Amino acid sequence: MPRNPQCSNSYRHLSAVGQVDPDGHGFSIHRISVFFTNLVRKTSPDSGFTLLELTVVLLILGILLALSIPRLGYLTGQNLSVTSRRISGTVRYLFHQSTLNRTIYRLNYDLKKNEYWVTYRDENLEFVEETSTLSRKVRLPRGVSFEDVVIVGKGKFKEGEVKTHFFPKGWVEETLVHLKDTSGRQTSIHILPLSATVQIHDKYVEPES
Repeated sequence: MPRNPQCSNSYRHLSAVGQVDPDGHGFSIHRISVFFTNLVRKTSPDSGFTLLELTVVLLILGILLALSIPRLGYLTGQNLSVTSRRISGTVRYLFHQSTLNRTIYRLNYDLKKNEYWVTYRDENLEFVEETSTLSRKVRLPRGVSFEDVVIVGKGKFKEGEVKTHFFPKGWVEETLVHLKDTSGRQTSIHILPLSATVQIHDKYVEPES
């Protein structure tokens, strides 16, 4: 059966821009866009696309999607790790601020909005939000959320707002912050009561009884 000249041209162009090779490499969004642009330019307004050309396009898009899914999982895993380290840094900052300024600080968690922020007790004995760069309100990155927060001695909280208190004499409420991502990964941030030491576990950790 004679091959459609337009389809043959599409195959030759696809190979020329590096989309088809024997090893299955060379796929990229930029090259796909070049292929589509040139294909549309070569196609007359009345001719449309052939069934074979559409099949090739769908095949290429399917391969790109299959290659991108593992990458997305890797990125959410990275977000989980970065979030854990950032909260750990905030904990150490609050420990030093509390002892330095001789007042109580709080690390606040909004489990519904997936946000955390810092407040401190001012001279009027009221808790106000601190707005410095290291303590301003932070929203968890896309794909990462709070699973729950455990304040030892108070219980496990899965909704609402929860607070970890930092006291001027160097004592911190022992806390377990549990994070999760859309791929099912879990991380536990364990804030120890003395010196605000932080332990990060790549799994869900319960408080010791």
